[in-house]
Amino acid sequence: MGDVTLWLLAALASTFLWAMSNVLDAALRRHFIKDDVTITWMAGLLDLPFIFFFVWWGGLEFPSPFVTAMIFLAGALWVLPEILYFRAIETEDASRIALLIQLMPISTLLIAYFILGETLNFFQGIAFIILIIGGTLAALKRRLGGLRLSKSLILIAFASILWSLSDVLFKKFEMAFFNFEAAFSIYFISSFVASLALFLYSKRKKRAEPHVVKMNQRGWWMLIATVICGNLGSLAFAYALTLKEASLTAVIVGVQPLIVLIFGFLLSPFIKEIKREPLNKDDLILKGFSFIFIFLGIVLLQF
Repeated sequence: MGDVTLWLLAALASTFLWAMSNVLDAALRRHFIKDDVTITWMAGLLDLPFIFFFVWWGGLEFPSPFVTAMIFLAGALWVLPEILYFRAIETEDASRIALLIQLMPISTLLIAYFILGETLNFFQGIAFIILIIGGTLAALKRRLGGLRLSKSLILIAFASILWSLSDVLFKKFEMAFFNFEAAFSIYFISSFVASLALFLYSKRKKRAEPHVVKMNQRGWWMLIATVICGNLGSLAFAYALTLKEASLTAVIVGVQPLIVLIFGFLLSPFIKEIKREPLNKDDLILKGFSFIFIFLGIVLLQF
């Protein structure tokens, strides 16, 4: 299997896993844990079993204090923006949040250029633009005679920049490790430490007790499911980063709105907390064009 095929499979796997996590996050935030800090640290603390697994899998390696610190910073920068993310999904549709995350490939492209010196060739550049258009069309909805963008734009824009910086830092310093698994272990430990610190130093930590004590079994299963999907998505995405340009990996994840929409449609009859987003004829046309653009973009990436 060639590197391009392996990269595409890893990037698409992260897209599907994060789309599932996105749908579950929205349901969890609206019905079970109505506090941004609480849901962030609870999800982070559930990472503990994954930490033991990744340390066992990849071992611990410290190439140098600076490199280790940079990977640690990358992990922290991936967790902390989740506060902004959860606050945004409290009041917005999951696919509209995914629309605003379309900012991430653009910020990744700029940050990767300045930190890594990454550039795209002609076909990659065209594919990058086409995939952004496809992801944007997937998340747009026509209402009241106009296209409405989320009020959470500022929150998600800032979170996207921090996530992009996390991706670029991981890609830059992962190469100093003997293997990918060892770098990801440090990255993952950092995300756990950031979640724990967030809880210990938060003035709102007293709010956590009612959520932990009163949440029913259904809520716990949903939290566990979204943590599993999110962590496996992070693993697949981090691996994809090591195989190809950071901006192209980020733009593949940008097709997530279409997957979020499909998962919401398929799961809403079975999971009552998941809201199916209403679609009219114009919306369906937008989704159809989205699929065409995404398909063309993926084809161009093979050149």
